[in-house]
Amino acid sequence: GDIYLEIGVQAGRSLWIARQLAKEGVRVGGIDLDVHTPSDSSVFFIQGDSKEVCKTWDKGEIKLLFIDGDHSYEGVKADWENYGPMCKVVGFHDIDNKNEPGCVRLWNELKAQHRFLEIIDKPGELGIGIIFREPV
Repeated sequence: GDIYLEIGVQAGRSLWIARQLAKEGVRVGGIDLDVHTPSDSSVFFIQGDSKEVCKTWDKGEIKLLFIDGDHSYEGVKADWENYGPMCKVVGFHDIDNKNEPGCVRLWNELKAQHRFLEIIDKPGELGIGIIFREPV
């Protein structure tokens, strides 16, 4: 079946929302350094560094990936490079957050090369970006 994967689960709120919105049969999962026990048995969780987990990924193609883990430029770029090729659609958090320059820098590089959608409520704060894997 289809997979929604989130890198950087933190408290699990967006993962819970994804599970509520996912169609029947979609597998929802997350990767995080901290331990999380999903309250819903249909959600899978992998504890570990996303840069290592990708080396043994065996759960299939990811339809939708949401990157919200390591916010350094190197970290978010590694998640994009390691998981992006496995995905049809990739979401990013903090694409316009002045306090997260690594996320902003990578987002600006990617949107120049791919079809994208931006959701920015307040400029300079947070923001969600969606990349559609087909090149421009």
